Amino acid sequence: MNPPRIAIILPAYNEESTVAGTILDFHRIRPDALVYVIDNNSSDATSAVAKKVFAGHGIPGGVFFVARQGKANAIRWAFANIEADVYVMCDADSTYPADLIEDLLGPVLAGEADMTVGDRIGGTFSGYASATNRKFHSFGNRLIRLLINKLFHAQLNDILSGFRVFSRRFARNFPILSEGFELETEMTLFALDRRFEIREIPTPIVSRPEGSVSKLNTFSDGIKVMRTIVAIFRDYRPLRFFGGIAVFIFIASLGLGAIPVCEFISTGKVLRFPTAILASSLMLLSVLFFSIGLILQTVERHHRLSFEHTLLNWERSEKNKNTE
Repeated sequence: MNPPRIAIILPAYNEESTVAGTILDFHRIRPDALVYVIDNNSSDATSAVAKKVFAGHGIPGGVFFVARQGKANAIRWAFANIEADVYVMCDADSTYPADLIEDLLGPVLAGEADMTVGDRIGGTFSGYASATNRKFHSFGNRLIRLLINKLFHAQLNDILSGFRVFSRRFARNFPILSEGFELETEMTLFALDRRFEIREIPTPIVSRPEGSVSKLNTFSDGIKVMRTIVAIFRDYRPLRFFGGIAVFIFIASLGLGAIPVCEFISTGKVLRFPTAILASSLMLLSVLFFSIGLILQTVERHHRLSFEHTLLNWERSEKNKNTE
């Protein structure tokens, strides 16, 4: 039996000061693995430095350039164009210890998990905040984690970790729809919703080396966090999302409608026609939102069934290829 093909994918954006060390660290631990640097439209010497390391040390793999900005675009290209049995994804900023790759590979190689995640702080984000000086990101991570665990009845610690290992089964069937920062959240949601097995492995995070600068932006990424939270509700639990809006509007309708009703009971007349019309309109709107939720919930269920059928056909196809 042939040994599994392992592809280590390092998406990089302006990481000329850290990409060489990241490549060498992973090659030292896993010399049998193919290492791929996906230069995501860097404006510095990231590609040149990486190519020099590959050539100088005879490391199998290579450097590829993806012009469209966003980490998700780099990983989308990698999953579509790189053939492997197991895929490792890690940021090229030297903040994740390459030594722990074996711990993450273990459950996937054994067929016990479809995705393993480097749990940076084991559920507490004080270490992450101090290492990155991004306390707001730590708060956003907690908020998203709380919401996802609540909606999916899960017990995950780290939703936004950039150090992950995927089975071929996951990588080949995961439709990446996001562009950048939201990638890790999308991966987690897809795995939970489609019932892929997830394992978290405690993984410490270290401060960036001197000269390396974080690409995170507190304000813009904070907006993305809030958009992600709204999207989680809307896309994965449409009945709760639209049903919640419907309940809110329904209560407002009752409150406003009580005014002309009480007026009619006491005087026998309805004098506040605008209020009565607004209350009636809100009641219809609440019914509309609830109906949208029901319809989308049905659509989501059909999508899930369709995916299960597609996954089953893919697994059969892979099994036939392996037996030929």
